[in-house]
Order: sequence, then structure tokens, then C-alpha cells
Amino acid sequence: MAVKLRSGLYKWTLLCVPSLLWAGNFILARYFREDFYPYDLAFFRWSLVLVVVWSLYGRQTLSYVRILWNHKGLVCLLAITGVTGFNTLLYYGLEQTTALNAAFINSIIPLMIILMTWVFFRVTPLSIEWLALVISFCGVAIILARGDIEIFKGFEFNVGDLFAVSSALVWAIYSVWVPLLLRKVPPQVLLCSIVMVGWFLLLPYFLYRIGLTLGDFTAATSVIQPIKLSGVGFILYVAILASVVAYRIWNRCVEVAGANLSGLSLNLLPLFASLGGIIFLGERFEFYHLWGGMAIVISLAIAFYGKQKKRITTH
Repeated sequence: MAVKLRSGLYKWTLLCVPSLLWAGNFILARYFREDFYPYDLAFFRWSLVLVVVWSLYGRQTLSYVRILWNHKGLVCLLAITGVTGFNTLLYYGLEQTTALNAAFINSIIPLMIILMTWVFFRVTPLSIEWLALVISFCGVAIILARGDIEIFKGFEFNVGDLFAVSSALVWAIYSVWVPLLLRKVPPQVLLCSIVMVGWFLLLPYFLYRIGLTLGDFTAATSVIQPIKLSGVGFILYVAILASVVAYRIWNRCVEVAGANLSGLSLNLLPLFASLGGIIFLGERFEFYHLWGGMAIVISLAIAFYGKQKKRITTH
């Protein structure tokens, strides 16, 4: 019994941590949207991540070069979706849309993951997973609408929302395919390899932007904005906590709990973002926080119970 309790607590902790860290990324990216061009932000972030992961796992990654090369197509897919595509599209979206729109669109990722696991791997979702998805979606809606569903009557889509939808789509693709590579290499090797490939994919356009490809070094000063001290702190946060730490834990979540349950945990993000506003920004606690948060947590508990029950019956 104690072993099962520890195992369940471990999975719950894994499921909560990435959303907690990414909630900070979500808030800060919106706050600093005027200080960074989206592509530059993505490049600076992954440049620092590359330095960190290569210093920690570079030697180990080199020992898996042959295996990684044999699965180069999968490595490139995960790099494009998890590193290059998701964050760049999200930052473009946050620059042009509202936080409400972006958070609401982010809540469809669990649905995308469930559909993709069925399309690509023929994993039929359980009825209890659909129930959990609906309850979770309602909880997100309550929090985002601040308890007033009438707010969604003024919900309008713009170009930024298309970027947000695209970012949700590529993250769903990453989440359903990452377990395949985790069966071949350790999580830290996977992270190091996709960060390296993703960084090289970001590099050409960044060089083009600063004019180095044309030999125009003076263009760099007009394109790259000066980074404030607070901006440096933001880069450190998104690189270390929202990337190295969160990605390692997310990959482990998908490996241990499965893509569907892990995807559902992403709906904790608006809950954590709201709690962050209450704790750090002095925002008022309202009952919609309680009701929305309870719905999200209950949905996770239902999905978790359903997965555990399925595992017991299949064994």
C-alpha cells in the first residue's frame, strides 16, 4: 500500500511541476513582449539551454551518436516541434493576442494529444478520459472567464491566435512522439540532442536578422534590442527552469503516465497562473478560482484513477 501511495504521489508531482514552471513562462513572456522580438527570445533562450545541457550531458550524448543517427528523422521531428516550433510560435502569438485567448487555446492541447494518439498509434481513449477532459475544460473556462461566462461573447480571433493554435498543435505532436525516442536513449540524452538540432535550425534566420549573412555587422545594433537586467532574469528563468528542468520532467511524465494523462495536466497552467497572480501580484482570491481549480484537479484524479484501473484489469 505504501509503495502504491508513493508511486501515485510521485506521478502527481511529476504532472504538476511542468505546468507550474510553464505558468511562469506564460506570464513573463506576456510581460516582456515589448522587450524581445519573438524569434530573438526563442534563440537566446535555447542558446543558453544548449550551453547548460551540453555541459551536463554532452559527453554522454556523444556515446549515443550512432543510435541518434539511426533515428535522425524522429530527432529532427522532436527538435522542430518541441524546440524550434512550439516556443517561437507561442511567443509570436503572445505578441499579437490576449492572454485570455492564448490560455484558452492552450487548453485544447489535451484534446489534440488524445486525437493524435488515436490517429498515429490507434490508442483508443477511455470513456473516463473523455469525461475528465470535459470537466477539465470547464474548470479552465471558469478561471479564464473569472466566473462570468458572458466574457466569451466578446471572444475574437486574430492572427496571434493562429500562431497560438499552431504552437498547441506542434506541442501535441511532440508529446505523442517523444516516448518512441525515450525507449532508445536516456531522457537527458534526448533533451541534449533535440536542443542542439533545434538550436541549429533557429540559427540561420537569426544570423540573417542581424545582417551577418550579408556582412552587414552594423545591422545588429538596429535589429537586436538592448536587454535590460530584468530581461536577463527572464531569459535565465525560461532557459533553466522552463526549459531544462520542465522539459526533463515533462518527458518523464509522458514516459511514466502516458501522453493523454500528461496532456490533461497542462490545464493546471491557468490555475497556477492565477495563483501566481494572487501570491506575487496581490490579486484578489475569488470563488471562481476555487471552483475552477477543483474541477481541474478532479478531472486529473478521474483520469488518473481510470488509468490505474485499466492497468490493474489488463494485468
